[in-house]
Amino acid sequence: MIKDELLHIHQLLDVVSDHLEEERGVEVEINEYEDALVGPYEVFENKQKHADAVNALHQDIDASIEKVNNPAEKSVAPQEQH
Repeated sequence: MIKDELLHIHQLLDVVSDHLEEERGVEVEINEYEDALVGPYEVFENKQKHADAVNALHQDIDASIEKVNNPAEKSVAPQEQH
């Protein structure tokens, strides 16, 4: 993938993250993404940093959506009916 495409994907994932938080009320925890230390509009950073940031942001968005779609199971299992 060329750098321009990677930058575009990085910018799109940033928009998706913002949309999920502002419009859908999904809290996107960007722990791994913050560690990447490169933003979507830092066009002069190297390609690998953007690739790492894209992967981290994708994983963080995916984990946040997964939490909404599959909330933790209750700790008490329902009793079987006889």
